[in-house]
Amino acid sequence: MPAEVRVATLNLFNNPHGRWADREPLVHEQAAALDADVLAFQECDLSGDQIDRLASALGPSYSMVRLQNPDPSSIKSLVVVSRLPVKGDDACLDLGSNDIALRVRLEDDVEVITTHLHFGPSRRGSEIRAGQVRKLLAWIGPVVGDRRVVLCGDFNAGPRGETIKSIKQAMRSAYEVVHGDEPESTHPTELVRIIDPQAAFGVPVLPEGKGHAIDYVFVAPAIEVRDCRIAFDRPHPDEPGLFPSDHVGLVADLVVS
Repeated sequence: MPAEVRVATLNLFNNPHGRWADREPLVHEQAAALDADVLAFQECDLSGDQIDRLASALGPSYSMVRLQNPDPSSIKSLVVVSRLPVKGDDACLDLGSNDIALRVRLEDDVEVITTHLHFGPSRRGSEIRAGQVRKLLAWIGPVVGDRRVVLCGDFNAGPRGETIKSIKQAMRSAYEVVHGDEPESTHPTELVRIIDPQAAFGVPVLPEGKGHAIDYVFVAPAIEVRDCRIAFDRPHPDEPGLFPSDHVGLVADLVVS
């Protein structure tokens, strides 16, 4: 029988001025409602109890695999939360720009990888991300045959550039498989409009714009995609700009037979 696995991904927005205390209940509620088997998170605060509290909200059936960024000043630590048995994990620590990747091996030989790539919205930033993806794909290895690889994260790259095109030579975007294209935008949400831009981002005013699709769930050719949709996209009922994160996330229903 085919094994169905639900995988979700979200950048938690690790920013001291990002109103985490106000957003935390939204993340907990929406994460629990997804009923996902595996959740891949980026920009995790591993200096405190953020992930312990999230795991507690999800329930005792979930376990955590954490990857602290080697740079103690970095906001870009990673976590995978799973209710499937974890068989092992490893990490890629040399993507450059303090970016890393975490791979968790689950039952049925499913590999879930979470990562966060360089931000820099510039030509130089694109070149850095393209180099990071070459390293990432080399570390992952050939995604052929019956390998069951799921690659999630904040890639800080739009779907038309070299970074994402390179990944799509080896894997498919779950959202694109279902909808024929990537979402119009996964970043930013309106959260960035209700926090202090100078304190949070070091600029007096944020540029206006509709945003970009920069978050993805990629799957190996051996994995069937049943569904993929936007997640973590419901604001606080009493404060329309207060979203779980400055990103929305994705959730994918996969068959890993």
